[in-house]
Amino acid sequence: MEPNKELLGPISQQSLIHELFEKIKREQYLSDEILRELNVLFQITAAGALEILDNNKAIKLVASPSERYLYAVNASNKSKVKTYYTCIPPSYCSCVAFLYGIKKKEFYCKHLLAVQLLEALGSAQTEDISDTDFALKIQ
Repeated sequence: MEPNKELLGPISQQSLIHELFEKIKREQYLSDEILRELNVLFQITAAGALEILDNNKAIKLVASPSERYLYAVNASNKSKVKTYYTCIPPSYCSCVAFLYGIKKKEFYCKHLLAVQLLEALGSAQTEDISDTDFALKIQ
């Protein structure tokens, strides 16, 4: 869920994560080097996050007129009923993995990592919604 704790101390973890997202913002591309860094920092969640990006399973919902936003991330389940997790970057996802991770001080499930990558890349698909609909989604 969280960056590899065996290789990094808590302060350097956050520094490396911040630097990585800044590099992605500058380059606007997931180069081989960036993909390697993602796999080192996020061993468990990187592959799942990239699968979410590759399959366009996340959409940015932007409320009007407030401009508040959240992401709806399609849950990877076998059910025919579409289920979505709510992600509010940089620090919330409604999935169970995120909730369990918080107890262990691990803050990146695959959904939240995917959303953070979309934010850094500036490539999220967006959909406009009303402020009323936004309020219903965050309840």
